[in-house]
Amino acid sequence: MIPENIALDALLQFMWKAADPDLRAYAANYLFEERVSLARQQSYEHSIDTAGADFGGWDRWHRDYLWQAIHQEVPETFTTINGDAAHSGELAPGQYLVRVEGLEHALGKTGYGIDELNTALEVAHTGKSQGKYSVADATAALARLCESLNENPFSVRPRFAGFLQDVEETLSAADWPDQIRDRFGLAHYTPAPERRSPS
Repeated sequence: MIPENIALDALLQFMWKAADPDLRAYAANYLFEERVSLARQQSYEHSIDTAGADFGGWDRWHRDYLWQAIHQEVPETFTTINGDAAHSGELAPGQYLVRVEGLEHALGKTGYGIDELNTALEVAHTGKSQGKYSVADATAALARLCESLNENPFSVRPRFAGFLQDVEETLSAADWPDQIRDRFGLAHYTPAPERRSPS
């Protein structure tokens, strides 16, 4: 997306070239966006106040803007201003979303470890019992983990998600967690290998 707001464009270009990976990630999330309608972009950029001249001011203004856009009777995402970017028609059969999340809180709340979670995923995927997990137990464990993710008090919405078909080929790569992280605009997260999410 190419900013029309001159001050925002200058700020994003500055952030994109910064040494700080957090600033680069913020800039990438805006500049690489492909699905925002022109009307929605213009509405956003025309309402930016002069506080957006530096990152701190823009970040505070942006958070207030999102709060107002989300916390209303009909969130902006579901209004006509977003019509061009909205998905039309029904999802195709087998259309799935991939969501990127940190698991620290959910693993702490459920008491599962990464190895145990990997076993549950494998059992649920293959349909073959393994260790202490039957298919029903594995499915219940995964449901409990997902429930914990959805109730995470530390989560920030919107979550980072995309269609599986867009990243399916990436999942076979050895470094798929890093590639998907980067694809979803989370390049500033660099988890240690021992804390990496299960495959």
